[in-house]
Amino acid sequence: MNGYEVLKQMHRENVYVPIMFLSARTEVEDIVRGLDEGGEGRRSI
Repeated sequence: MNGYEVLKQMHRENVYVPIMFLSARTEVEDIVRGLDEGGEGRRSI
């Protein structure tokens, strides 16, 4: 299960807490997806 799937599962269970993604992904599409899915922020490693 990846971070996007974890966030979707949390929302299905009505769990809404601030989420920050820590990721090696740097493509704009990945950044936008994380924010669109409900992430509050992100940090590249």
